[in-house]
Amino acid sequence: MIKRCNINTWLPAMLALVGLAFLAAPPSARAVVMLEVTEADFDFLTNTFSTAPGSIHSIVFVAGSGTVAPGTTGDPDLDGDTDVIGSTLAGTGPTLLVLGPGATVQVGAFSVQGSTHQSNSPGSPVSQTSDVISSSLAVTNTVGGTHTQQVVVGDTGFLFPVGPDLLTSQMFGLLSGTGSSVTIGTWDDLNNKQFGGSFTHPDPGNSIAGIPGGSVTFTASYNQTFNTLTNVTRVPYAKSIEFDITLGPNGTLNQRSNSITDTPALVPEPATMMTALASLPLVLGIWARRRVKTIRRNHAA
Repeated sequence: MIKRCNINTWLPAMLALVGLAFLAAPPSARAVVMLEVTEADFDFLTNTFSTAPGSIHSIVFVAGSGTVAPGTTGDPDLDGDTDVIGSTLAGTGPTLLVLGPGATVQVGAFSVQGSTHQSNSPGSPVSQTSDVISSSLAVTNTVGGTHTQQVVVGDTGFLFPVGPDLLTSQMFGLLSGTGSSVTIGTWDDLNNKQFGGSFTHPDPGNSIAGIPGGSVTFTASYNQTFNTLTNVTRVPYAKSIEFDITLGPNGTLNQRSNSITDTPALVPEPATMMTALASLPLVLGIWARRRVKTIRRNHAA
């Protein structure tokens, strides 16, 4: 039997508790979807390929920030490093990020079409779920050679669910081109750190990986789902997805989609578990007796 609670009994108290937690949270806990792209041989400050001292190799897009003047820099993800700030579609609110303002943008070596990223932070108090979803219609290497970008998208300030939960990571992409590959990881970060736990922003001891072993790599088109039982022990927390993309000459990653979702895990009542464990010897005994009878009949035949 699965233990179920009357939602009318615990929901008001839960909302009050998480409301207090949200009000007391630091500024970094305020939800805003961000996307960071890092390319080791590209200077986003001058928009040229360069590894010269002073080059800035990462650009951060912030939901709803609108058109930003070229060369604008800052540290929107609060990681202590200087980033170039990218332009996004204005007026979308803090939980929907659309690269723009045009439908197709050039980001370093890659042309990116239809790039959309969203979250439901702080999560749903009714369904007790939280998610970050990221997608793009097409990513294309338009400059020749082989290039790699580390891309991470995330949000902070999640308040649901709390306790045992199922962390589901879904991924899909049509990958082509010699030497092309995609490495994907997903994380919940209990330190509520933007991009926390990712390859580019590790947070040891505070992050929960959604993929066994921490990541998965694809060298061809892919469609895969991972389900990981975990435990969220404190709020608010952050969620992030990183997908490191390597594309050969004219290589493409089309119809890419990634998501990370937390849902409450159904936990059997202790009494139910004890009953199941107590009945285990009886079940094994019955199985053993039937097995012996089967062996004897086979020998008699």
